[in-house]
Amino acid sequence: MIFLAGELRDKGGVEEKMRGGSFDYYAADGGYLLADKLGVPLQRILGDFDTVDPPKAGNVYRYPAEKDQTDSALALDHAIEDNYRDIWMIAPFGGRLDHTIANLALLEAAAEKGAELKLYDGENLAFLLGEGTHVFSGARYRYISFFSWGGKALVSLRDFKYPLDHDLLERRIPLGISNEPAGEEPVIEVHSGRVLCICIENKREVL
Repeated sequence: MIFLAGELRDKGGVEEKMRGGSFDYYAADGGYLLADKLGVPLQRILGDFDTVDPPKAGNVYRYPAEKDQTDSALALDHAIEDNYRDIWMIAPFGGRLDHTIANLALLEAAAEKGAELKLYDGENLAFLLGEGTHVFSGARYRYISFFSWGGKALVSLRDFKYPLDHDLLERRIPLGISNEPAGEEPVIEVHSGRVLCICIENKREVL
């Protein structure tokens, strides 16, 4: 689990994820301040620290501000090099839009390196889906949105308020936005292509 310097909308959602899994914890740049608020012990802290002072203690990796990767990308590379394959980035959204887009791009970078990355701010959860059948917990989410990623995607949706049957998702037409579960276990079947999924939980508590 990698803590970033974005907005955490609900700390309870993150704490629930931590209780439900077995994690080691990293922080990218100012994300160590968020980890400190949550009382999380960090194995690694890395970044250029161009907007915050680096911590005075801990396993700190400091990089120059002028570099080819974002601090988030560096943290992802460290995690993958350390043989982690199920990776969460916490507080990846908010603030600068360009950094939000850069973090979304890391979903594909992780997949290409054999890792599964999830982006989560306590209320919004983003991840990629490949071909196959994927089941959701309908009771957990208020909205579930689907967008084509890297081209067109052919999908079917069952037990959603707005079902689809072998319909085409295209980046220029956001057909899959703001769907809602209509059953306990709504399903998306990705027949071809890749899909960006964004799940919106019923939570809001800004830390």
